[in-house]
Amino acid sequence: MASVPNILFLLTDNQRNDLLGCAGNPIIQTPNLDRLAASGVRFANAFCTSPICAASRASYLTGVYESRHRFTFLTPPLQRTFTDSSYPAALKRAGYRTGLIGKFGIAAKGIEPSLADEGALGKMFDAFDNYEHWTEDGYEIRQPDGRVRHLTDITGDKTIDFLRTHSSQPFCLSVSFNAPHAQDNDPRHYIWPAAEDPLYAD
Repeated sequence: MASVPNILFLLTDNQRNDLLGCAGNPIIQTPNLDRLAASGVRFANAFCTSPICAASRASYLTGVYESRHRFTFLTPPLQRTFTDSSYPAALKRAGYRTGLIGKFGIAAKGIEPSLADEGALGKMFDAFDNYEHWTEDGYEIRQPDGRVRHLTDITGDKTIDFLRTHSSQPFCLSVSFNAPHAQDNDPRHYIWPAAEDPLYAD
């Protein structure tokens, strides 16, 4: 029997395609993503059909366009017909241990994100570590020992823990970083260069 490949799906939030070192950006430094790109396949001609992060996440999860799943901000939750046929649900049925670490960003009808062992989440994920509630006060999180750590580092550490714990069986782990999505409730993330104001004057 052929060996079953493990799947590690990494998602950054609201990151433009040219904001990578491997894409030739002269300012942005992404050495770890660049290493992954160098050892894999980089799709330089891919398109996003929705500029909204929540709708895009629903499309990644389900494999269908927003016009079909109809999930975005201020809409009813994502329907169970889509979550039950999502890539994690399909892989779980095929014998994979499935997990999600990080930002889920999608509400599924009839469930709460904390109910990882039942309903739609239980059909998709064996392990579900969603911490969107942490980000209400920003991406820098105070730890129980008093240290302050960025959410990206915490996400990375939780990913490593999953990989070490579940390395003996086939897995599909979806890792969803909040960065570089701007922290919506922090005005410091929206610094406007005053020198550009005349460009938008009527």
